[in-house]
Formats: sequence, C-alpha cells, structure tokens
Amino acid sequence: MIEKKEEKNNPVPYQKIKDLYNDTCKSFSRVITISANRKKAIAARWKEYGENIEAFETLFKMAEESNFLKGENERHWTATFDWLMKSANMTKVLEGNYQNKGSVKYGSGIKPAEPPRAKTQQELEDELRKDGSFKGYPDFNKMFSRKEESNGSGIETP
Repeated sequence: MIEKKEEKNNPVPYQKIKDLYNDTCKSFSRVITISANRKKAIAARWKEYGENIEAFETLFKMAEESNFLKGENERHWTATFDWLMKSANMTKVLEGNYQNKGSVKYGSGIKPAEPPRAKTQQELEDELRKDGSFKGYPDFNKMFSRKEESNGSGIETP
C-alpha cells in the first residue's frame, strides 16, 4: 500500500517523455503509443537517471544532433525511441559517443583545440632570423672538400 502512494507522488511522466521525444527528435520516426514494454524501459531510465526530465531532454537533443544516429553511417541504420531507451544506449549517447566528429562536446561550449600546423622551412628561417640565431646555411662544399695531397698543388677536389 505504501509503494502505491509513493508511485502516485512521483509518477513516471510517460506522456511528457513521449511528447519531448516527438518534439525534439524530428529526424526520427514518431512515437505513437506507449506499450507496456516501453513503459518498463522508460520507468527504468527514469529511476536510473534520478527521476530527472533533463536527462531525457539532453538525450533527445544529442540524438537529434548526431548524424550517425540519424542514418549517416555505412548501413544507413537509424536509432529509434526503443533503442534510445535501452540503458547502455542511453548512457553512450549521453556520454557523447555518437557526437559528430570534430563537434563541440555537448554543453561544454569549448571547441577542441586544432592540431598545430607544421611550419614551412621559410617560416622556421624567419623565426630564427628574428631571434638572431639564423646565420645562413654552411658551405658544405667548402666544409667537406679536401686539398689534393698527391700533387701538393692546393687544388681542391670534390
């Protein structure tokens, strides 16, 4: 009897979650009915995520923003409401596993740093000239040439 009272105080908002999905996930098939199996899955995720509607809002926003979940993948597979309601799948989506490559982490507002571009030889030389450490290239021919020892003429040979 006590359990029924608690359920009435914190009922699972099935209709609200369904409407939130249909309003947010425009690229996915619409949910028409909430079957008994769907109620079980929704209720389990509701409890798992602290009876917090924001978890569902975030889930649905992230799913809608994911090209992969909308079918832009090798198999043209598309996520469904039932797929999103599975514990492991909801966790993976919320952890960002299906975000578009190079996209901003959800809610962070910070773009990933771009990898540094390799400098050209000219850019490196210019930097060295500015700090005074570039003195030009050595004359390798002069450094590695030898005097002709056999005739003693002093003529350098390559």
